[in-house]
Amino acid sequence: MRILFLIFIFLPYISRAGAECIGPVKASKFVVYLHGMDSLSPSAQELANRKTLGDIAKKLNIRFALPRATKPCPTNSSQLCWAWAAKTSEELVPVKEAIANAARDCFASEKYSVLGFSNGGVAVTALLRLCEKVGFESAITVGAAGGWFSTDPKSLKGCGPKITSLLGSSDQKNQKPVRDFVAHLLALGAPISIVEYQGGHELIYDVLYYQLK
Repeated sequence: MRILFLIFIFLPYISRAGAECIGPVKASKFVVYLHGMDSLSPSAQELANRKTLGDIAKKLNIRFALPRATKPCPTNSSQLCWAWAAKTSEELVPVKEAIANAARDCFASEKYSVLGFSNGGVAVTALLRLCEKVGFESAITVGAAGGWFSTDPKSLKGCGPKITSLLGSSDQKNQKPVRDFVAHLLALGAPISIVEYQGGHELIYDVLYYQLK
């Protein structure tokens, strides 16, 4: 009986496909979260990010879906990445599938947005840069830039998703890359804006609370 009871308790938090779900089942908002460059098992930083998401989920009645990347990072095979320097639509297929599958597992048919941290945000911005069709209308990225190529679309008017790019004042590594990238997309007519906050390369409760409320 004890084993069955424990299984019953944790069923709301583990999807049938393995994507973890955080927050109430009967939530009013739904978000797929893409983690940053991470170890095979969630790192200390990732666990801290999840703690922040859990606190926000309770306060704002949000349910988060947490898929995990499956591909090794090109600069470190012991870590996982969503996308690095995606040049073609084919390279983003795994990202789109992971987002859609996690949303289906955790939210069923609910409308949802996406939150991409660091490398997860790079994958999200690549979807906009290549004018990909996605199942969500808006996204938030944190400390995420990205490169671009001569083969990219020359206009992003009418493309999505709409992105709010969050940049920490003390995230020195990403200051210029994020600003340059956002400026590049804006010049092409993309629906993206940059919001600065006091802090570093991390998920900050107050900042996300304001953006997600």
